[in-house]
Amino acid sequence: MRSLRLGLTLLLVLSFVAVGTARADEPAPVDHKYELGARIRGIWVTPLMMAPFVQTSSGMSSMSGGAEFVYHRASYDVVTSLDLSFINVQDGNFLGVNHSADVDTHYLQFGDFGQLTFLSADVSIIGHHDFTDWFQLRYGGGVGLGAVLGDVKIINDGPQCSQQNFHNVNQCFPVTVGPLGQAGAEQKLKATENGTTSDSAQDPHRHVSGDKPPVMAVVNLLVGFRFKVQRHLAFDVEVGFRDAIFFGGGFHYLF
Repeated sequence: MRSLRLGLTLLLVLSFVAVGTARADEPAPVDHKYELGARIRGIWVTPLMMAPFVQTSSGMSSMSGGAEFVYHRASYDVVTSLDLSFINVQDGNFLGVNHSADVDTHYLQFGDFGQLTFLSADVSIIGHHDFTDWFQLRYGGGVGLGAVLGDVKIINDGPQCSQQNFHNVNQCFPVTVGPLGQAGAEQKLKATENGTTSDSAQDPHRHVSGDKPPVMAVVNLLVGFRFKVQRHLAFDVEVGFRDAIFFGGGFHYLF
């Protein structure tokens, strides 16, 4: 009888230990289910990033703002975001890959800062790992769609352009305008507008480009850190790629 009692006691202890171990292996309970966030980012596109599609010395350094709705799970988040990016590409000469410089070099103008914008939305799966109760690693990606708002102006450069000089707007320029780096160039460009899209190296006319796509795909990849300020407030710092290189941060309200 004593051996039976000892055996039952040992079995009961082992059962409690097993249950405790199983619970310890379970993900920590989620103390919130949703989040609302706001973010701001610096965004960059370099000439090297555009090289597979077009040759140019122009690039972009700009900013974006966004809002996020997050469905929180124990080991990952489903993040739906709405983003407004200000496209501030430098005006300059652009030449398509494998195109002839003396025929197909074009001068593009993207407007003043904020005139051209990219409105987009995406859904991403963001994994997270907690180092402490206030410090978290975040990583993941997703896809979405967006539209470019605003106009891009374009005009054909002249036959004097070559593979060696097409980057230089004072050597490669529309024949009826002259060097684009000199004073009065904008007035001369405006004078070439005639309300049509007829435009060639010999007879250049500035017009609104019709090549801007109505919809563009969004590819989002990121890695970052979260600092939990208090139970319902967190601050994120992130770097990644969302159709452009980005670095920024944002606040989230957890509920």
